[in-house]
Amino acid sequence: MIDPLRHQVLIVEDDAPVRTSLRMLLQASGYEVRTAASGVEALELLKAGNPAILLSDLNMLEMPGLELLSLVRQQFPRLPVVAMSGDYETRDDVPGGMIADAFYAKGYGSPGILLGILAETISMRDATHGQAKPLIH
Repeated sequence: MIDPLRHQVLIVEDDAPVRTSLRMLLQASGYEVRTAASGVEALELLKAGNPAILLSDLNMLEMPGLELLSLVRQQFPRLPVVAMSGDYETRDDVPGGMIADAFYAKGYGSPGILLGILAETISMRDATHGQAKPLIH
């Protein structure tokens, strides 16, 4: 099992109450948490330093999550990404083009499921000794 105290999560969620709830859950579980209200804000935070994992909503107004994930994969290819949405019950329900390591269905699973997904995704990165480093020049 991972030690959450060693890991920072960047949450990208445009719905303020959901963003706050996720931040509180992850902080209570020992994660260091940064938040962004948009994909544009998330990209700026990523340029300043990489978290252990990115947790991003797929349905955002300013920059859709699918667009953000595509840019993240181009600029930060080793950064583990968990996509989330309340519009899809499973990863198989998400329209094609989602580039993520894992998927969390908001509203369909308990907070424990999200914590398990984050821990598993970070563990996979740690097992391969992947270090998330930006490729922005």
